[in-house]
Amino acid sequence: MLEYLASPAPKSLWDNWPLLLIVGALLIVFMVMPIFTQKKNNKKYKEMVDKINIGDEVKTIGGVIGKIVDIKSKSETEKFMVIETGTGDSKSTMTFDMNAILNVITPAYVAEDDTTSDDTASNKKEDKAE
Repeated sequence: MLEYLASPAPKSLWDNWPLLLIVGALLIVFMVMPIFTQKKNNKKYKEMVDKINIGDEVKTIGGVIGKIVDIKSKSETEKFMVIETGTGDSKSTMTFDMNAILNVITPAYVAEDDTTSDDTASNKKEDKAE
């Protein structure tokens, strides 16, 4: 490596083709990698927004923390949520776009139908017994 650096300057730009190849590859990598990570983050955010239910405690991008009391759908792509904030008698409600959610602080418990999981568990036990 030191011999390469100590060698006289090349006569032409193409005499340094290995260096140009490495720089080009690094540029491509650093331009393409953010695209994939952004897609991954967008997918995770969309899943979080799709799982939001009434009763979840959320934080908005403006810093407002509150409990969702209603979800309104204007169209397939436009959804709004009504957040209740405050304590005691000083509670107030505000309407936000669903895209204003930063994160879910406390998700509301949603009871799932346990009969299907019991049926599949008993079927697996029967299969093992045979």
